[in-house]
Amino acid sequence: MNNLLFNSNDLKLFFEECVNNGSELKLLEIFGKLGRTEISQEYYDVAREFGVQLIKRRSMDF
Repeated sequence: MNNLLFNSNDLKLFFEECVNNGSELKLLEIFGKLGRTEISQEYYDVAREFGVQLIKRRSMDF
């Protein structure tokens, strides 16, 4: 189950806006609680399409 607040299409639109506004975004970190946030390969594929490294960070909040 995917618990992210945005889907891969939203991520793609975000990256497109970054490109259109001259941003040089290279890294995006997604934070989530341990074991609660799964990021599907589709998100990594979208990030790769825009040359952005996508990293999942685990929050220590319980």
